[in-house]
Amino acid sequence: MVNRTIQQKILKRKRRNRYAKFSGSTVKYAKGDRTKEISYLEHIDDDKVTVKTKTVYVGVESFSKQVINTGRGPDRARMQSYYDHVPTSFEPRTLAEVLGLVKDPRYATVWWETPATNRINLFVDPSNRLDLYTHGGKSFFVELDFVRKIIKRSRDYSSISTALQRLRLRSILWVEQLPMVG
Repeated sequence: MVNRTIQQKILKRKRRNRYAKFSGSTVKYAKGDRTKEISYLEHIDDDKVTVKTKTVYVGVESFSKQVINTGRGPDRARMQSYYDHVPTSFEPRTLAEVLGLVKDPRYATVWWETPATNRINLFVDPSNRLDLYTHGGKSFFVELDFVRKIIKRSRDYSSISTALQRLRLRSILWVEQLPMVG
């Protein structure tokens, strides 16, 4: 007798690349908004053929829904309790406020002009933020100190791995320090 795990692996390999495909047929018992008559030929003998018609129901409702119809709708009291928790007035917030960015224009220009694939946010808390920027094989850190109101920039490192190693060793060399505006 074969081991069960090996048997499962064999069955899994047999099932690979098999996906369910929609055949185009509809449910014949559910009535839609419109009906369509389809004619087809049925061969009885070598020389006898009959024309048969089939009624297909066509409607706006999809028959492939993954919802079970229980016959009753949602509980109105429960749904109302969900709606009661939604705030009625929304105060517009900028994306910078949502992301917790500093309103300093110098940092904002660096942030928005750098592609999202070239920046990595490493650390965020109410007092600090540390980002890693990469460009053309060079990497550098930008640290925002909200307590001392300072933006610090590190030297350029030759690769991301070198920069992250310096971060792990806590030996980042800071070359530029700017006061925050506002």
